[in-house]
Amino acid sequence: MKEATRPEIEPFAEIAFNMRYVGKRFDECDGREWPVYGAFYVDDLRPKQEREADADK
Repeated sequence: MKEATRPEIEPFAEIAFNMRYVGKRFDECDGREWPVYGAFYVDDLRPKQEREADADK
C-alpha cells in the first residue's frame, strides 16, 4: 500500500485486527510450531429457518 493511512478509521482497523483468529500449526518437516492467522466472513446472521423462508419467496 502506497497511500497514507486514514487516521479516522484507525480505531476500526485495530478492532478488526484484534478480532482475527490466531492459532498454531505444527510442521512435521522441521518440528516447529508456526502461527496461523485468519478471519471468517459471515454473510447472514439470521437463523437457518429465517434464511430459508426468505429464499422461498
